Amino acid sequence: MDFPAVATLEAADIVAAAHVGNDLQTPAAHAGHRTLLERSVLFHDLPAALLDHLLAHASECDLVPGSVLFFKHDPSSFVGVVVRGRLYKVLYGADGQELIVGTIEPGGLVDEAALLEPHGRSFTAIAFGASTVLKLSRRHFAPLMESPLLRQRIEALLRVRLRQALDSLESMCLHRLEVRLARYVLRQLEVQEWQRGGNCAIVLPPNQSILAAMLNVSRSKLNAQLQQWKRNGLVSRRRNLLRIHDLDALCAKAYLHANAPLRTLAWHGEDGLRPVPCLPLLPCSG
Repeated sequence: MDFPAVATLEAADIVAAAHVGNDLQTPAAHAGHRTLLERSVLFHDLPAALLDHLLAHASECDLVPGSVLFFKHDPSSFVGVVVRGRLYKVLYGADGQELIVGTIEPGGLVDEAALLEPHGRSFTAIAFGASTVLKLSRRHFAPLMESPLLRQRIEALLRVRLRQALDSLESMCLHRLEVRLARYVLRQLEVQEWQRGGNCAIVLPPNQSILAAMLNVSRSKLNAQLQQWKRNGLVSRRRNLLRIHDLDALCAKAYLHANAPLRTLAWHGEDGLRPVPCLPLLPCSG
């Protein structure tokens, strides 16, 4: 990744010690954080007393680019709320290969599962660019979880995370790069909701190394695939803006020509001979 990784626990501790404090409650900071929370998906329309509790007991943690909020397997002693910048959820292979499994934007929770039960962290949280996180210690969780609406939203968010994890597992294990990239673009079109006229566009991650880590592919292969799409007229790119010129073609690549006629074969079932779809794991002739 193109930002400085914190290689040791000691370095991360130094960063945390230098930038964590309890002085977020200046009037300007308090008002800004409260406005962000009130507009976020998780916290909007929640009782004012609940937001007061969160802001009164949270400590502000300023992260420099590339610093680590916590490592995988660390105890879930706090939950974080991103109020500035962006954090990536990263997994590491034995050879140091990075896989980005999620992005947390302002207003988002860092490891929301910690609110439901204590556990070891399932990923490493790294800041991209200067970021600020409000850290709420576990001893202050109870009032939050007494809110049925917030608990319902967190449980719904975890279900979404599970579906996303299954989709990612399918894409990375069963599909080639072009399919994975096409599905990523379509997901971002939905998330970013950026459509203008007959064309659609998305904002790509700040650098290509990050996108490559999200798709579990080398940067060179990712660049080659983007260049092929550009030559074929499927997309055009200007800096981090990717514009899609043929959305139908992109959908066909993402879902393996789902609109094409499905091949079938004869199947002797309990109801006699009938046609069934020719799935990849079934032997098909012809």
